[in-house]
Amino acid sequence: SPRVLAAIAAGVVILAGAVVAVVLLAGGGDDSDDIFADPGDVEDSTIASISASLGLLGQPEGETEQDQMRSLMGPPDGFTVTEDVDEAGNVSRREEWFYYEIRTVFEYAGGKLVSSLPLESSYDDFYIAAVQYDPGDFELGVSWDDVAAILPDPAAMIRYELEPEYELDGHFYAGNQLLLFFDDDDRLIYLEALPLAPGEELQ
Repeated sequence: SPRVLAAIAAGVVILAGAVVAVVLLAGGGDDSDDIFADPGDVEDSTIASISASLGLLGQPEGETEQDQMRSLMGPPDGFTVTEDVDEAGNVSRREEWFYYEIRTVFEYAGGKLVSSLPLESSYDDFYIAAVQYDPGDFELGVSWDDVAAILPDPAAMIRYELEPEYELDGHFYAGNQLLLFFDDDDRLIYLEALPLAPGEELQ
Protein backbone atom coordinates (compact mmCIF):
# COMPACT_ATOMS: atom_id res chain seq x y z
CA SER A 1 0.00 0.00 0.00
CA PRO A 2 1.15 3.63 -0.37
CA ARG A 3 1.69 3.89 3.40
CA VAL A 4 3.93 0.86 3.56
CA LEU A 5 5.87 2.00 0.50
CA ALA A 6 6.36 5.46 1.97
CA ALA A 7 7.54 4.01 5.28
CA ILE A 8 9.95 1.63 3.53
CA ALA A 9 11.29 4.43 1.38
CA ALA A 10 11.88 6.61 4.40
CA GLY A 11 13.76 3.78 6.08
CA VAL A 12 15.92 3.22 3.02
CA VAL A 13 16.82 6.89 2.89
CA ILE A 14 17.86 6.83 6.55
CA LEU A 15 19.92 3.69 5.99
CA ALA A 16 21.53 5.18 2.91
CA GLY A 17 22.51 8.22 4.95
CA ALA A 18 24.21 5.97 7.47
CA VAL A 19 26.09 4.20 4.67
CA VAL A 20 27.33 7.50 3.29
CA ALA A 21 28.43 8.57 6.79
CA VAL A 22 30.44 5.38 7.20
CA VAL A 23 32.10 5.96 3.83
CA LEU A 24 33.04 9.49 4.84
CA LEU A 25 34.47 8.40 8.16
CA ALA A 26 36.28 5.25 7.07
CA GLY A 27 37.11 5.89 3.44
CA GLY A 28 40.74 5.81 2.40
CA GLY A 29 42.43 9.19 2.11
CA ASP A 30 45.39 11.35 2.99
CA ASP A 31 44.71 11.87 6.71
CA SER A 32 46.38 9.35 9.01
CA ASP A 33 43.35 9.13 11.29
CA ASP A 34 41.06 8.30 8.37
CA ILE A 35 38.56 10.85 9.69
CA PHE A 36 36.69 12.74 6.98
CA ALA A 37 39.18 11.38 4.49
CA ASP A 38 38.47 11.41 0.80
CA PRO A 39 35.67 8.89 0.37
CA GLY A 40 35.86 5.98 -1.97
CA ASP A 41 33.44 5.59 -4.84
CA VAL A 42 29.82 4.96 -3.93
CA GLU A 43 28.37 2.11 -5.94
CA ASP A 44 25.88 3.00 -8.66
CA SER A 45 23.36 0.59 -7.15
CA THR A 46 23.40 2.53 -3.86
CA ILE A 47 22.82 5.82 -5.67
CA ALA A 48 20.01 4.25 -7.68
CA SER A 49 18.41 2.91 -4.49
CA ILE A 50 18.51 6.35 -2.85
CA SER A 51 17.06 8.02 -5.93
CA ALA A 52 14.28 5.46 -6.19
CA SER A 53 13.42 5.86 -2.51
CA LEU A 54 13.28 9.63 -2.75
CA GLY A 55 11.06 9.36 -5.80
CA LEU A 56 8.79 6.95 -3.94
CA LEU A 57 8.41 9.34 -1.05
CA GLY A 58 7.45 12.26 -3.25
CA GLN A 59 7.63 15.86 -2.12
CA PRO A 60 6.00 16.47 1.28
CA GLU A 61 3.57 19.35 1.36
CA GLY A 62 2.51 21.59 4.22
CA GLU A 63 3.92 24.15 6.61
CA THR A 64 4.40 21.88 9.63
CA GLU A 65 5.96 18.44 10.04
CA GLN A 66 2.50 17.16 10.87
CA ASP A 67 1.08 18.50 7.60
CA GLN A 68 3.98 16.97 5.70
CA MET A 69 3.37 13.57 7.29
CA ARG A 70 -0.26 13.75 6.23
CA SER A 71 0.75 14.54 2.65
CA LEU A 72 2.94 11.41 2.57
CA MET A 73 0.93 8.94 4.64
CA GLY A 74 -2.64 10.18 4.46
CA PRO A 75 -4.88 10.66 7.51
CA PRO A 76 -4.18 8.46 10.55
CA ASP A 77 -6.11 5.29 11.34
CA GLY A 78 -6.73 6.69 14.81
CA PHE A 79 -5.64 9.69 16.85
CA THR A 80 -5.75 11.51 20.17
CA VAL A 81 -5.82 15.28 20.74
CA THR A 82 -5.23 17.08 24.02
CA GLU A 83 -3.77 20.24 25.51
CA ASP A 84 -0.22 20.35 26.84
CA VAL A 85 0.69 23.02 29.38
CA ASP A 86 4.36 23.60 30.17
CA GLU A 87 5.87 24.96 33.38
CA ALA A 88 5.57 28.53 32.11
CA GLY A 89 1.86 28.08 31.48
CA ASN A 90 2.18 28.00 27.70
CA VAL A 91 -0.49 25.87 26.06
CA SER A 92 0.17 23.79 22.96
CA ARG A 93 -1.88 21.25 21.09
CA ARG A 94 -0.53 17.71 21.40
CA GLU A 95 -1.61 14.92 19.07
CA GLU A 96 -0.85 11.25 18.59
CA TRP A 97 -1.37 9.77 15.14
CA PHE A 98 -1.68 5.99 14.87
CA TYR A 99 -0.79 4.16 11.67
CA TYR A 100 -1.53 0.50 12.39
CA GLU A 101 -0.49 -0.73 8.96
CA ILE A 102 3.11 0.26 9.66
CA ARG A 103 2.78 -0.26 13.44
CA THR A 104 3.88 3.27 14.32
CA VAL A 105 2.50 6.14 16.38
CA PHE A 106 3.74 9.68 15.77
CA GLU A 107 3.44 12.33 18.48
CA TYR A 108 3.22 16.02 17.66
CA ALA A 109 3.30 19.19 19.76
CA GLY A 110 2.16 22.31 17.99
CA GLY A 111 2.61 20.55 14.64
CA LYS A 112 6.21 19.52 15.38
CA LEU A 113 7.16 15.86 15.51
CA VAL A 114 8.44 15.02 18.99
CA SER A 115 8.51 11.21 18.90
CA SER A 116 7.74 8.11 16.86
CA LEU A 117 7.24 4.80 18.62
CA PRO A 118 6.41 1.24 17.52
CA LEU A 119 2.92 -0.13 18.15
CA GLU A 120 2.44 -3.57 19.64
CA SER A 121 -0.88 -4.06 17.91
CA SER A 122 -0.91 -4.53 14.16
CA TYR A 123 -3.47 -3.45 11.62
CA ASP A 124 -5.84 -6.25 10.63
CA ASP A 125 -8.02 -6.13 7.56
CA PHE A 126 -11.16 -6.72 9.59
CA TYR A 127 -10.63 -3.55 11.58
CA ILE A 128 -12.32 -0.33 10.52
CA ALA A 129 -10.02 2.69 10.75
CA ALA A 130 -11.48 5.92 12.08
CA VAL A 131 -10.67 7.81 8.88
CA GLN A 132 -14.10 9.45 8.78
CA TYR A 133 -12.66 11.85 11.34
CA ASP A 134 -9.91 14.35 10.68
CA PRO A 135 -7.97 15.58 13.73
CA GLY A 136 -7.67 18.98 12.08
CA ASP A 137 -11.44 19.42 12.20
CA PHE A 138 -11.53 19.40 16.00
CA GLU A 139 -10.74 22.49 18.02
CA LEU A 140 -10.05 22.15 21.73
CA GLY A 141 -11.91 24.42 24.14
CA VAL A 142 -15.19 24.44 22.22
CA SER A 143 -18.57 23.25 23.51
CA TRP A 144 -20.47 20.06 22.76
CA ASP A 145 -22.83 22.00 20.47
CA ASP A 146 -19.86 23.19 18.42
CA VAL A 147 -18.48 19.65 18.11
CA ALA A 148 -21.91 18.16 17.33
CA ALA A 149 -22.22 20.53 14.38
CA ILE A 150 -19.27 18.88 12.59
CA LEU A 151 -20.04 15.24 13.42
CA PRO A 152 -21.64 13.04 10.73
CA ASP A 153 -24.10 11.53 13.26
CA PRO A 154 -24.13 13.40 16.58
CA ALA A 155 -27.28 11.55 17.70
CA ALA A 156 -25.20 8.36 17.94
CA MET A 157 -23.03 9.89 20.66
CA ILE A 158 -24.07 8.90 24.18
CA ARG A 159 -23.28 11.15 27.14
CA TYR A 160 -21.74 9.73 30.32
CA GLU A 161 -20.86 11.42 33.59
CA LEU A 162 -17.40 10.83 35.00
CA GLU A 163 -17.42 8.58 38.05
CA PRO A 164 -16.38 10.22 41.37
CA GLU A 165 -13.45 7.82 41.64
CA TYR A 166 -11.71 9.65 38.80
CA GLU A 167 -11.65 12.87 40.85
CA LEU A 168 -12.33 14.91 37.74
CA ASP A 169 -15.22 17.24 37.02
CA GLY A 170 -16.83 16.81 33.65
CA HIS A 171 -18.47 14.36 31.28
CA PHE A 172 -17.78 12.55 28.04
CA TYR A 173 -19.50 11.34 24.89
CA ALA A 174 -18.85 7.99 23.23
CA GLY A 175 -19.99 6.47 19.96
CA ASN A 176 -19.06 5.90 16.33
CA GLN A 177 -15.38 5.27 17.10
CA LEU A 178 -15.05 8.55 18.98
CA LEU A 179 -14.47 9.61 22.61
CA LEU A 180 -14.97 13.26 23.56
CA PHE A 181 -14.13 14.55 27.05
CA PHE A 182 -15.47 17.89 28.33
CA ASP A 183 -14.64 19.70 31.55
CA ASP A 184 -17.19 21.14 33.98
CA ASP A 185 -17.46 24.27 31.83
CA ASP A 186 -18.40 22.15 28.78
CA ARG A 187 -15.01 22.74 27.12
CA LEU A 188 -13.57 19.98 24.96
CA ILE A 189 -10.28 18.97 26.59
CA TYR A 190 -9.53 15.57 25.05
CA LEU A 191 -10.66 13.46 22.14
CA GLU A 192 -9.77 10.07 20.74
CA ALA A 193 -10.70 8.29 17.51
CA LEU A 194 -10.34 4.50 17.59
CA PRO A 195 -10.39 1.70 15.01
CA LEU A 196 -12.99 -0.98 15.74
CA ALA A 197 -14.00 -4.36 14.39
CA PRO A 198 -17.26 -4.49 12.36
CA GLY A 199 -20.20 -4.71 14.74
CA GLU A 200 -18.10 -3.66 17.72
CA GLU A 201 -19.43 -0.72 19.73
CA LEU A 202 -17.46 1.88 21.63
CA GLN A 203 -18.45 1.49 25.28
